[in-house]
Amino acid sequence: GNAAYPTSFFHIVGFIRFLQSELKRQLQHVGITIRKQNALKGEIAERFIENELRSSNINFHHSATYTINKNTQSNLKEFGVKATQGECDFIIESSSRIVFVELKTKELASESRSGNQSSTLEDITYSFLHSQKQCLVHEYVLRDQGQIMFSDNYQLEHRGRDILRVSLSVMDYGTLSYLTNINRVVYDIDDYRERASENTDQNALLKKIDEYRSICKAHEEKFNINTSEKLFMQKCFALNSVFLNANQLLELLYYYEDTEKFVEALYTSSRTGNFSQNWLVAFHNTRKLTV
Repeated sequence: GNAAYPTSFFHIVGFIRFLQSELKRQLQHVGITIRKQNALKGEIAERFIENELRSSNINFHHSATYTINKNTQSNLKEFGVKATQGECDFIIESSSRIVFVELKTKELASESRSGNQSSTLEDITYSFLHSQKQCLVHEYVLRDQGQIMFSDNYQLEHRGRDILRVSLSVMDYGTLSYLTNINRVVYDIDDYRERASENTDQNALLKKIDEYRSICKAHEEKFNINTSEKLFMQKCFALNSVFLNANQLLELLYYYEDTEKFVEALYTSSRTGNFSQNWLVAFHNTRKLTV
């Protein structure tokens, strides 16, 4: 049957954990594999975000695939990205900006919540860094080709617009989701790179981080990246990287039921909340100044 989400007002961490636990129990009872469970969880999350965007009258494009032309494929291969096609969870356009959104449903493991560095790094890598890499590939293709033609005939043109790369998490990562804190964690990777030489799991994480930095380098070398953006990209996440949980997205949608205003609010919140220890306070203080 169809999965249904009761209402966005129930979107709190405890309720989400309860739903996930109950869903996992029932799926295991009928013999559904872990892989299929994860796929279903992702499908439910995407449908929830899709419904919230649509109910707020936000113009968006959802889960369409595109083919990367041969020249761009060749350029990407130089930086370790082997792809012939791409797919973006959500794309939102305004007159001045393009927003690529990649949605992740992974939550912090109990080891991460207790402060285990390796576990925290793994969760951040698969939730934030991988989604940022996906967004960067979309951006690279768009800048390199000037446009992307999707399989459903939706055409996305760059036209010199700014690009925001949004990592959206269903779960609340707390202060770990702030740009400065994520960068600090990833900066620490180089400090124990040598110690990870015998650890297969950590080596896999390091490889993903290196792949991300490689595509950042591709941007630096091929496109005219401004100084501040380039400075961030040399090490880790750039200034146009936005990290949101679903509750923050719902707060934005509650106040901005217009695509242009929503995108501008998203951009503004990325410049304030991402550097704050309290996103909601920063968001509402900024909103009051602009009303």
